[in-house]
Amino acid sequence: MLSIFTHVLLMGCLFAGCMGCALKHTPDLPNPKTAIHYQLGTIGLQAAVSYPIIQHDIPPQGFFEGSWRGLTQGAVVGVDIGKAISNLIWQGAVNNARHCKGKHCGNVTILVGAMSLAALATLIVTPTTLAALGGLTGGVFADSSSNVKAWQQLLDHTQARLEIQETMQAHLLQSIKKRNELSISTVIVQNTAAQEDLSSHLQEIDSLLETNVVEIGLVEHDSQTSGENINSVIHPSYHLYMLIETRLSRPHEQRILDQRKLGCLSQSWVFKLWAANEARLFHDQLHNCYERLAEDITTKLLIP
Repeated sequence: MLSIFTHVLLMGCLFAGCMGCALKHTPDLPNPKTAIHYQLGTIGLQAAVSYPIIQHDIPPQGFFEGSWRGLTQGAVVGVDIGKAISNLIWQGAVNNARHCKGKHCGNVTILVGAMSLAALATLIVTPTTLAALGGLTGGVFADSSSNVKAWQQLLDHTQARLEIQETMQAHLLQSIKKRNELSISTVIVQNTAAQEDLSSHLQEIDSLLETNVVEIGLVEHDSQTSGENINSVIHPSYHLYMLIETRLSRPHEQRILDQRKLGCLSQSWVFKLWAANEARLFHDQLHNCYERLAEDITTKLLIP
């Protein structure tokens, strides 16, 4: 399960159009758009030692999970269709009752009663029928457990070889160097034995920019609505997301200048495409997130 913070940040990313986004988390810190940015001097870049949390949503697998997805979606669609049809029938019954005059009202009353029963039956039968059809479709066409497991294993193997914190740091360094308006020199503070290494660098740095990629993974696109077809629910699409914490400080003064939590959310694809071709799509989108977040950090923390 994703944390509350993760859900909030990812919803913000979706609202921002699947681009890099940020939640400011510095209620007691000074305004980052002040002259303090011109006093950063030599910046030490320090990546976190810890490995980020990695978690993936996975598609329904096998007959039972596929059936449940299909059944619930069929029921949702069935309720909407049933309500629309029953409303039309009920409106017809009301119109007949309104225009009833004289001796023909007895027949109209019978007709209105029959139409009311038909409307009620529609509300019951339509969701039940579509739920049954959706359940059968989902069970038959869901991805097999063996396929999903193989895709998961390939992604796990890919992630095990990644140097995520170091790669994020490298992209940040490149982003800073591309900015001609930033007259900033940088020093890489190694992420092994961080405290000792920081002490040895205190004489050559004025400010410290710390980055910590706290979580990455695949999150399911929210498609379980009445407007989605059964196939998109049985074979949902997934976004790659990355969450990072940053802190800009002046160690000599023991002062935090800026502190943020940032997020990146990619476009969405079905799960098997993330693992296809030795997880090529996963690599490409991860690279895009590195670049977006590095740009975000540079523009939001370092540029006045």
